[in-house]
Amino acid sequence: MEGDGFHEFLTRGANDRLLTDKLLNGFFEASDPNRLRFPLAVAYQYEAYVAAGGQSADQNRDWRNHWQWGLARAPVELIAHIVEEDRNYQEVVTADYMMVNYMTNKFLKGGASFKTEDPAVFKTGQNNGQIIHDELLEAEITVTFNQNMTSHGPI
Repeated sequence: MEGDGFHEFLTRGANDRLLTDKLLNGFFEASDPNRLRFPLAVAYQYEAYVAAGGQSADQNRDWRNHWQWGLARAPVELIAHIVEEDRNYQEVVTADYMMVNYMTNKFLKGGASFKTEDPAVFKTGQNNGQIIHDELLEAEITVTFNQNMTSHGPI
């Protein structure tokens, strides 16, 4: 009960119940930087737009796919982590951490350390990079670019 095969068995079984992989094959609203929930993702997207000379930054969307992959797969990776580490299964709902890949770690200020940019590699981390929509949130919408967050409340 260890190794890649067992990990696949756990994540597939968890996905059969949670259906999180559905979020990988289309629009996943929570991962959209234009929804203004994750300031570092918004800034990264905006910087890619500026670096592309104000043109569409669609030519390199790997970062966005890796971000979406990390958010969508986090619940099933958490279940696999808890089982593989022989932790109390109640931790599935009580854990004070989540599973992050290198991109979610970056945008959530997760605190994990990665030596790879493989989106399928997950480690334990935190969500220290999400905001709520409040009166401190300000963003500009442009014709050529969707959103640029100019200020926000606390994370």
